[in-house]
Amino acid sequence: MSGNQSSAYLRRRTHEEFSPQCLKPTVKFPTKVMAWGCMSSHGVGRLHIVSGTVKAMDYIEILQNKMLRTARDFFGNQSCIFQDYNAPCHRAKVVQKWLKDHTVNRMNWSGQSSDLNLIENLWLKLDMKFQRKNLQKNVN
Repeated sequence: MSGNQSSAYLRRRTHEEFSPQCLKPTVKFPTKVMAWGCMSSHGVGRLHIVSGTVKAMDYIEILQNKMLRTARDFFGNQSCIFQDYNAPCHRAKVVQKWLKDHTVNRMNWSGQSSDLNLIENLWLKLDMKFQRKNLQKNVN
């Protein structure tokens, strides 16, 4: 999740530039959270917090434990269309084989248009909620 990008202005006297009341602490390397999630017209599915880099086998585990279970919960035996990005782990041959073996219908998706993916709206709302919560925690 990204941090708050807003600016703040204050008035100070010439000799107060390093006064604690005039400084805003910053975090050089903020903690980031990476997550895998899914959604459909039936609702929001299971969320998976990712630690580190996602390799092909990690992605298959997420698909098996989160995506397939959510698809079964939402659609039962009905077919559905799965949409992902063109991240390297998504396009690995072993992942493509797994998707085919599990008869997952994928939507063809341009790698340059990930911002058109509907889940981006959900990530934005989640990010804003997260920032608001952190802002409230920092104010108190």
